[in-house]
Amino acid sequence: MRRFLAAFLLLTLVLPVARTFAGVLDKAEITDYRLWTSTRCYKPRPPSVEIVDPLTFNLSVEGFNQYLAHMRRYLECAEQEANEDYASIKRVLEQSLARVRGEALQELQEARDEIEQFRSLYATPESAELPPKQN
Repeated sequence: MRRFLAAFLLLTLVLPVARTFAGVLDKAEITDYRLWTSTRCYKPRPPSVEIVDPLTFNLSVEGFNQYLAHMRRYLECAEQEANEDYASIKRVLEQSLARVRGEALQELQEARDEIEQFRSLYATPESAELPPKQN
């Protein structure tokens, strides 16, 4: 048993843990964030319920109705904030992808240009052709 435990611990320390991430946002893995929370919406606390007679029953119903109205405003606020955050994240990802594509195409073009400057000196009829330029 000890030998098995030691082997298991050794393997877990030595072998890399396989994790799949969709990408990173400023060096923190996006998929590490599992729970979104509102930063500007106030979630109301449920009313306390102490019913002992018809008056306290009516007060509890009134308190619940107020709680329900506050909870509706909270949910509307949270939905609006989540939609704004979603649009912001989508915009950042789209802009970042455009930058990544632009940088990759620039690097490809620079590598092509570096090779092409020697074509007139060293190319022969049977030389390999570079693929057409990507736009």
